[in-house]
Amino acid sequence: MDRKIEKKKFGTKQVVALGGVTLFLLLAFLSFQLVNKKVYKLDPSKISTREVVSGEFQNMILIEGNIEPIDLVLVNTLEGGT
Repeated sequence: MDRKIEKKKFGTKQVVALGGVTLFLLLAFLSFQLVNKKVYKLDPSKISTREVVSGEFQNMILIEGNIEPIDLVLVNTLEGGT
C-alpha cells in the first residue's frame, strides 16, 4: 500500500538561503549607515545666536566688483553739438 508523502513547505536549504540573504541585507544596511554619517560636530563657542525679530526682509548682497559691457557701441556725431 502506498503512503502519501507530504511535501515540506520549507526545506533546510531554503531556510539557510533565506537566513543568509537576510543577514547580508542587514549587514549591507548597517555598513551603509556607518559610512554615510551626516553628523557635523561643531565647537559651541563658534555658534552665534540672536533673538528673532519681526520686520522688513531685505534680500540684498553687497559685492564689490567691476562691471564691463558685453558689447561696446560708439556713437559719433557729424558736427559738434548735433
